[in-house]
Amino acid sequence: KIISMDIMTVDGDIVKVMENGTPGQFYCRLVSTDTKMEMEEMEKKLLHVEEMEVYPSPGKGVLVRLEGRWCRAILLGCNDKDWRCELVDIGQVVEGVKEVDMSNLPLSVVEIPAVTVRCSLAGWDEVDSWTKDAKINWEKIVHKQQFKMIVVDPALNVVHLTRQNVSLVDSLVFLGHIPEVTPNTSPIQQFSPPSPLSTSATLCCDYEQISPDSLLLYFDNPLHVAHLEQLNQLHPHPGLGSPPGHVQPG
Repeated sequence: KIISMDIMTVDGDIVKVMENGTPGQFYCRLVSTDTKMEMEEMEKKLLHVEEMEVYPSPGKGVLVRLEGRWCRAILLGCNDKDWRCELVDIGQVVEGVKEVDMSNLPLSVVEIPAVTVRCSLAGWDEVDSWTKDAKINWEKIVHKQQFKMIVVDPALNVVHLTRQNVSLVDSLVFLGHIPEVTPNTSPIQQFSPPSPLSTSATLCCDYEQISPDSLLLYFDNPLHVAHLEQLNQLHPHPGLGSPPGHVQPG
């Protein structure tokens, strides 16, 4: 059996997203000199493979021949005589592989862990199906690009990917392929999330009328007049909770 990559070994590192994936399932490979040298060494070892009869079964590690070259793979399942395989070093799932195009793993590559790891993207809900345009845009975003990986759930291989401090999820939301996530709120309170307009405030302790309904705050970045007007308009609306008292500029 081929040893799977421990996703925590690439947590916080730069990775390359392999082709032919979707946010629900894709493969990543660590970007490093060691990984590149490891792949080159493995390719040399697989140039002259002595073919051996295979007794395939789901979960077994084998070599499969694709386009004239041998690749390490894990057998996922069989449909009649065609096998579905996970190419653990290329980061692809292929179908229709025949037993005649399989061979047992040479001892020289058995103990080498998989070079890619299967992932899913955090921060979005799985969509039922991806349109052709959505898949093309996914490939455009990830093709030949490098991302920083942050592991969110190592048990399920759920990750965050960012490039130049931009989340990959945000890019997909911008393109309209993923609905924007809105926080769950109660029907009584409907507030916008914090913004840079009012990141912090200081309570004025000298204010003589301090109470739960009356506070005087100094904002480092004062609210705009338009925001004050919006807050004041909440009070008379049924089903909405506004700040207690009256909001006034300082």
